[in-house]
Amino acid sequence: MAGFTLEPRRWYAMELTFPTGERHVSPVLIFGAVPRKTGTGVLEIEFWHASYSEGVQHKTCTLRVLRRTSGYLLAEEGHTTAARALLFRELDSAWVNLHRFHSGRPVAERADLQAAMDRVFLPAGRTAIGL
Repeated sequence: MAGFTLEPRRWYAMELTFPTGERHVSPVLIFGAVPRKTGTGVLEIEFWHASYSEGVQHKTCTLRVLRRTSGYLLAEEGHTTAARALLFRELDSAWVNLHRFHSGRPVAERADLQAAMDRVFLPAGRTAIGL
């Protein structure tokens, strides 16, 4: 069974859990996910955090992969008791509609969900490739 992989130029569903138990959900557009090749499961990612404050949505971080299945990737950011857990999975219309990440009307399951996310979340005049 192949493990879940974050591919560049694709939107994913991300769930972030803080040490306090507080949760945050957001669509994220992955620009790059590069393993450090240290044998410790460390991954450098660069992404667009759609529901973060405007102006600071372009993020980079170092993650340690805790679990990778065919359906999700679970990682932690930080190696202390204050580490945050991040869960990445495929973006689908059910998740988008549940968390109301759409432009005012629910989205139907469709092949162009990736393009729809570009239209809703990327700055005006930008494309995923040109960001």
